[in-house]
Amino acid sequence: MERSNEIEIALEEEIKQINPEKLKQEAQNLSRRYCEEERKSQNFISSRESALAYAIIRMPATYTAVQTVLKEWKDRTKLASSKIQTILDLGAGTGAATLALKEQFPEADITCVEREEEMIQLGKRLLSFLVDEKTQWVSQDLLEKPIEQKADLVMESYLCNEWKEEDRKKVIRQMFELANQFVIFVEPGTPESFKRLETIKLIGKEKGFSLIAPCTHDGPCKLEEHDWCHSICRVQRSKIHRRLKQGELPYEDEKFSYLIFSKTPYPRAERRILRKPIIEKNRVTIKVCTKEEITELIVTKKEKELYQIAKKKKCGDTI
Repeated sequence: MERSNEIEIALEEEIKQINPEKLKQEAQNLSRRYCEEERKSQNFISSRESALAYAIIRMPATYTAVQTVLKEWKDRTKLASSKIQTILDLGAGTGAATLALKEQFPEADITCVEREEEMIQLGKRLLSFLVDEKTQWVSQDLLEKPIEQKADLVMESYLCNEWKEEDRKKVIRQMFELANQFVIFVEPGTPESFKRLETIKLIGKEKGFSLIAPCTHDGPCKLEEHDWCHSICRVQRSKIHRRLKQGELPYEDEKFSYLIFSKTPYPRAERRILRKPIIEKNRVTIKVCTKEEITELIVTKKEKELYQIAKKKKCGDTI
């Protein structure tokens, strides 16, 4: 059974105990707040219904984005998963990132750090249902009390936009200090998040870490001032997801940005795709970032194998 189907079954079990109209209202409230309000450490999750609505709306997308990033980690490092024994998942929410981490690092001990009690309780139930394995949960606000536990890999997903700039920098520095080997950031694929990640790159360098993905070089970003890059993954929408968001398509495309840091340098991608390839008759035009420049790669039908590969590529992929 695919993981997306398993998540849906687990969430359906939770829904049986919730008033459906109240759940729908909480989903609408969450969507409005995330679109209209600045997220500055505000508590949007104050009830069991709001935690469940958040899980239904965001859990599949977060899981799929993190899964994609961890595959990139594997491609870049070529390390065996057993090399990672301890993991910190900061701002773990309802455990979406932890599910992806469990798949990539089945032997690792994972500690989920989350401040919202309703998210923790739901996360515990969902992970118990989905992976049948006990994960350690810590109830803690990262701004009020720093984490002291170190780990081989420290990760956050969709968390940095919740803080003011100075608070964000404080937590980011702490993440690098806690990491024995790797630090991973996963954020929305927006211009605002792209700017935040540029700051994170500077902090990582200051802390002695090497960036191994997605960037092809260590220098200043070669994109124009108001431009940005992101990756994309396709997320299968569950029936309950479509009901809550009143969507008709069986899928949605999640845009996300990420950074993977390591204490040990690893080879980087030579070319990273910045935009959706333009497919025309007999050729594919792809905007790529290389170590030297941002340029266009044109693949013609004469290049048979590469042409077939290029047609299936998307932004964020290597080629």
